[in-house]
Amino acid sequence: MATTHPDPLEADSTAAGRDEIFRYNRPQAIAAMIAVTNPGAFTMIAAPLLLSAFVRGGMTAAQASTLCASELAGMTIASLTAALLVARFDRRLLISAGLGLALIGHVLSTLLAPFALVLIARAVAGFGIGVMFTTGVAGLAGVAYPERAFGFSMTTNQVATLILMTVVTRLKAQAGPVETVTIIAVLSAMMVVAIPFIPRRAPSMAPGGSSHAPSAGFLPPLLASIGLLAFSTAIGAVWPQVGQIGLHRGIAASLVDGTIALAGVGAILGGLAAAAIGVRFGRLPILLISTVGLAAAMLFLHSAFAAAGYRTAVLAFLFFWPLAIPYLLGTLAVLDPAGRLAALSGAMIPCGMSLGGALAAFIVAGGDVSMVALGGAVPMIAAGLLLALALASGRRAL
Repeated sequence: MATTHPDPLEADSTAAGRDEIFRYNRPQAIAAMIAVTNPGAFTMIAAPLLLSAFVRGGMTAAQASTLCASELAGMTIASLTAALLVARFDRRLLISAGLGLALIGHVLSTLLAPFALVLIARAVAGFGIGVMFTTGVAGLAGVAYPERAFGFSMTTNQVATLILMTVVTRLKAQAGPVETVTIIAVLSAMMVVAIPFIPRRAPSMAPGGSSHAPSAGFLPPLLASIGLLAFSTAIGAVWPQVGQIGLHRGIAASLVDGTIALAGVGAILGGLAAAAIGVRFGRLPILLISTVGLAAAMLFLHSAFAAAGYRTAVLAFLFFWPLAIPYLLGTLAVLDPAGRLAALSGAMIPCGMSLGGALAAFIVAGGDVSMVALGGAVPMIAAGLLLALALASGRRAL
């Protein structure tokens, strides 16, 4: 059953409060907050291309997975740090510093040769990206209609990543680690144009309602946060290895890269579907459909030996992923109206993906990369159960 809420844009009765809320919810401000999450999407969504580029550069699949995990670890540390700073410091300053660090890490990654130094450089890049991503996510959690904002964010992230994937794919075998990281750095640097439009601070209103909105208590948002962590762990384990799984199954490299790039269209549709549907059917049905769909895609990916089956699994994966994220973050926003965990939700995504990357590196070292897909289905199913429990207990608390 759909849930109705009072219009957040009318929640503050004072003229000054209404003006502050309307300025925060201006299209250009929301668009800017969405734009600064794009580098984070490059790290998470374009991971298969970056991993493949490192492998083409002479690294083993396990080493490449470790590099991706290092970047996500840096992103996680930054996200946890930024979550404590985002309410106290000028958000434009935080994003500017994050972008600077990300570009430094990218440049060093193209100049350094020893694996240990490249590992550090990717962590530095991840730290800067994490500051940008968490600040943007925290900003979007405070808008009037968070599910719609996150839906448009996922769509924009997918469009930006599709552009990245298309450019890298067209370079084909020439797109080694230097070329791929350079393209990522250039596209990330373009986000500088969004900084002047970023609100310097959040309005005094809580996400999705007034600052006095009822709280669901501590347990429901905690369960939702753990569910988001489990969800991201599953994604982080499987998605970066999608390309390697296809190659392991004997599918041509050109078909694998083309499938990953084409799947971006399905991801755009998933994000647009979330923005269009909103909460008219409630959050739980969409979350359950998405998590079950992702688990099924992972199981199908594990057993796909033909190109058609592989393509279907990848397309389904990239449709349900962006469909789920807006409802995951929106669930946290509605269960935690005071915003205690809103900023930390941005940290759960890279933290989980980093854990997933480490898990994948361990599994890949065993020799069968396709087992990663099987292992990822377990935390995905757990995520669906945790989110269902969070919403059920949250309704009882409210």
